[in-house]
Order: sequence, then structure tokens, then C-alpha cells
Amino acid sequence: MWICLRQPQSIIKKGVVTHHRAGDWIDIGRQMAQEWIAAGIAFTVDPADLPGGAPATSGIAVRGPLSDSWRERLAKIETLQLAFYDHDWTPELPFTETLIWKPEFDLRLDLMIVGFNLLKKWQVVVPLYDYTTLAAQVGTAADREQTQAVIRDLRVPLRDTRLLFVRRCEATRELMAIWAEAVKTCHDERLAFLQAFYRVKPVTCDVPASWTGRGA
Repeated sequence: MWICLRQPQSIIKKGVVTHHRAGDWIDIGRQMAQEWIAAGIAFTVDPADLPGGAPATSGIAVRGPLSDSWRERLAKIETLQLAFYDHDWTPELPFTETLIWKPEFDLRLDLMIVGFNLLKKWQVVVPLYDYTTLAAQVGTAADREQTQAVIRDLRVPLRDTRLLFVRRCEATRELMAIWAEAVKTCHDERLAFLQAFYRVKPVTCDVPASWTGRGA
């Protein structure tokens, strides 16, 4: 059973101790999960109980391998569509409301629904990478030079492109097209995204870094 921890916990599986932080989603036995939920240590979201499910026109562009347990969870969400891509994914929008997601980060299902709902007012919803890393601190020298030529000042926060909600429209189609061109020569996709972002200037809602587990 999948639960989200409200406080740090250590779990022993097959003789190996794993340490988890508050906010981590973990899959444990139902009895222990229910005990922790009752004690206030954790909470859960049943995909079948999500209010209204996902919008009928929405879907997830999954970038990379997806575990069987995640496939089962997402299959329970009514109307949600899935498109699968390998690691050579090219920025595109297969659905009217698309969540572009790398499964290396555990997705909070409650926040997924929030993200799709925010697209009713915004063209893009994206978390900040964290609260300290700037564009000037990542990528190669060539990546930064290319990005600076577009955005002028690299002392700006990074957006986390591993969890990106996008509503398909003329502006976001252009955003994807420019991003796709930028990643051909810029090896850091976050900097490539900034290049496209500053050129198109979509109506964007920046959400907390905690959405992708980097809230510290």
C-alpha cells in the first residue's frame, strides 16, 4: 500500500534498512500502512477516490521506465491517458493537458490533480528545482554561454523539468518546439528549457520545489 510519510522513518526490507524522509511516498504492507495512518505518521491517497479524477483530455507523457506498481496506480484514475517515451524523448504535447514526468521522482497523486486543475488558468505549471541553485551553477560553460545569450542574466532560479504541466495552445507548442531545438546543443535540459521559456514567456505558475521532493 502506498503512503506518504509525515515524519522520517526507517524500514527494514529483506534485512536491509532504508531511511525515508518526511514527504517520501513508499510502498509497504497494508497493516503497517494503516497503523501509521491511524497514528498520524503517514497519509495516503487512493487514486480511485481522487475528486473528479483527471480531466478527460489530460494525460501523462512518461519519460523513462515505469514500474508495474505505478502502472497499477495510474490505471485506477478515471480518464487519465498515458504516453510512453524512452530516454531520447523530444519535447511534445500528446494531450490537451499534458504532465511531462520522469518517474525517477515519485509523483504525488493529490498534487497531480492540483497541477491539472491549475492549467485551467495557466499555460504552464512547473516546480522550482530548489531554492538555492541558479542557472549560473549548472551545465557546461558552453551551455551557460548559450543560455546567457538568450536570458541575459544567469542569476535566476531553475525550473524542474522532470515534473512539468502544460496546456496545449499556440504559445506552448512554440515553447516545446524551441525547447526541442535547444536541447540539441545545450546538454542541460533545464537550461535549454529556460532558453525556450524566456523566448516564449508562457503564462506560468511556479509551484514549490517540494512538488518534486526538493523542498529543503
